[in-house]
Amino acid sequence: MAKKRRVFFLLRSYNDIDHIAPIIWKALHSNIVCFYFFTDQALDTDYRIQFLDQHGAIRLHAPVLDFYHRVRKGIRPRVLRRTIDYLISFSIGTWYLISKDIYCIVNEWSGPFGREMAEYFLRPGRMLKLKTICVPHGYHFWTNKVINVVVKEYVDRYGTLPNFSNRAQYSTYVVQTNNIRDYYLAHGMPANKLRVLGSARFCPEWRNTLIDFLPKQPIHRSPEYSFTVVIFIPDWTYFIDRQATVSLINALSSSSGVLLLIKQNTRGTGNIDFDELESSAASKHIHIVGDELHSPSLVAQADCLINFASSIGLEGLGQGKPVINPTYLNGNQTIFDESGAVIDASSETEVIQSVQQLQNKSIDQLPSPDTIDRFLHAHVNAERPADSVLQGYVDLITA
Repeated sequence: MAKKRRVFFLLRSYNDIDHIAPIIWKALHSNIVCFYFFTDQALDTDYRIQFLDQHGAIRLHAPVLDFYHRVRKGIRPRVLRRTIDYLISFSIGTWYLISKDIYCIVNEWSGPFGREMAEYFLRPGRMLKLKTICVPHGYHFWTNKVINVVVKEYVDRYGTLPNFSNRAQYSTYVVQTNNIRDYYLAHGMPANKLRVLGSARFCPEWRNTLIDFLPKQPIHRSPEYSFTVVIFIPDWTYFIDRQATVSLINALSSSSGVLLLIKQNTRGTGNIDFDELESSAASKHIHIVGDELHSPSLVAQADCLINFASSIGLEGLGQGKPVINPTYLNGNQTIFDESGAVIDASSETEVIQSVQQLQNKSIDQLPSPDTIDRFLHAHVNAERPADSVLQGYVDLITA
């Protein structure tokens, strides 16, 4: 009988789980022993983690690492702190990897040693010559290269894009599409390290699985507000026009019969509150929601989405929801722009008109199912058969 592969997944944040949980689930159903470790805050109450636990995933605890990581910032001088980092990595980290007979380490998109406590396993993993795979913790939907304030400041200072060539220390660096591959090539990643596998998070196999165990979070809708619109707030630092976004929300607040849900960014970088809105917006048909309401659940209950700088538009299209794309709010270009799969709007007036037409079922022409299918086939499946996306990740891990 063949020995089971034993794979170690490093998880840091809500978004990591969103994109890595599908891979763990598929691996568990492919006769792979899956361990996971929280490199930052423990997220063991997350519904996706609980689902994975039920399917046999094994959480590793490392109290000594947790304690050291909490106190390490107070260690001076820096050279002493880094020396202890190395000792911790090559002693405790090595012991965990050997004792669990780990074959492969899977980490989120990052530099060669990850973030937070990932370093304590990635350093000894390479010393032990284990396979290290870097997989997406998000979805890069922009088509231009200078996408946020941080990148712009770097380019203004150095005259070139940040260099990601040190990420070639991973055995393989996975991206979802050729568009994302081109982004990493522009940042100095060698082509032979990049692998295009499609989106684990948005592929049909995972979406159909997710909907079955997604917590039921029904939205209360009074009869006078029968049309639900969800607007997703992005990270403001990605050249988003905040003032115009607030103006749009204020305008939508006066739409008759509309229940407006404002979904905050899951990374905590795209927040808005009622203090920014006109007093008329702070009413019973306007709700600001955070991580307590999960995006797939909101999408399922929405009549339409307003999305201009978030990959959740892919979830909306996958669930068959009309997506309005207010391009005028976004200083970047995205895969959604002029794709034919969404309703592009170049002004606040056009957004309001589109919402009203969808509400009244009077819109002239919705994106065709064929156009949407082609779009998802390219940007979710990476031109692969829809049912092969997750298997591609498993095949890479076990190769």
